[in-house]
Amino acid sequence: MRIRRQRARVAAMLAAAAGMVALAPAPEASAGGCVGWVCGQVFNDSAWGATAFKDWNCGGTTGFMTDDPWCASGPTQWMAPGGYTPDGQDWDVLRIDAGWCYRVQLYTPTRGTWSETYDRRGTSDGFMKVETFGTAWLKAQASTYCP
Repeated sequence: MRIRRQRARVAAMLAAAAGMVALAPAPEASAGGCVGWVCGQVFNDSAWGATAFKDWNCGGTTGFMTDDPWCASGPTQWMAPGGYTPDGQDWDVLRIDAGWCYRVQLYTPTRGTWSETYDRRGTSDGFMKVETFGTAWLKAQASTYCP
């Protein structure tokens, strides 16, 4: 019974906080590139490490890929398996390593969720864009086949 009351109390507090957040005006985009509390983020759900870049210098939308290294700049974030880019910061690029094939699940509010395969076997690194409102989950990667 005590646990049930504690859960109800926590649920009520969360609901109240969500209501206050919904009523509060959304802050302007910060210097970190976030819009309100929404930031581009990359998650590594694969069995191998991966690298994200903070800044994107080219056109395109989430999922767009190029081999132009000028499109990716700024600090990098190494993500071990299970790792991700820091919360509350806008990370715009997932590097698709040369010699590897990546399967990535993507999300944006306008397109919903979809998957893409990026095959860089036999070629140079590729750079995949993640918009401010986008999310990328690296689901699998392999060097001998496309997962």
